[in-house]
Amino acid sequence: MQKIYSVIGSVLISISFLLNILGIITSAIGIYLVTSYIRSLYVEYKREKELGKFLYLAMTMLFLSFLVFSVGMYSAFGLKEFFVVLPPSSVFSLAIMVYTYVISGIFYIVSAVYLIKSVSPLTVFTKVKSVSYSIYLMGISAVLLFSIVAAPGGVILSLIAWIWFAINLYLTG
Repeated sequence: MQKIYSVIGSVLISISFLLNILGIITSAIGIYLVTSYIRSLYVEYKREKELGKFLYLAMTMLFLSFLVFSVGMYSAFGLKEFFVVLPPSSVFSLAIMVYTYVISGIFYIVSAVYLIKSVSPLTVFTKVKSVSYSIYLMGISAVLLFSIVAAPGGVILSLIAWIWFAINLYLTG
């Protein structure tokens, strides 16, 4: 059952970038569900103390990324725009979006690095090779967030990466 919850968590994380201020809530719930499942695998493989710190750093950075992104989009658009992958309506919105993409991208890249460090040594995840590939895809989408032109592509790529990660979580164990 916990595996299904982690898949739901990954899907919630995947849509968080597409939402306005609601993205903070969906990402927090999603991160909790995914972290709980991965933590249970750490206990099973007796690596919790060794690798748990990387997982918590990864998920903290991921949450900060969504927090910055959600607050930035709310500042740029208010509540009038629910989905945030939109062209900016003013110079002010554009400026906020640029800073939002850059800061959120930094947190997201760091999160992907720590997620790779925490997940790859686990035997159960190394059986499913595409787990690592989906996390690398998260890293690529994080890099795309640095550009106002490519950032919407990074958001869509992040959606694909997290859905792929959800499928991988379902295939593990």
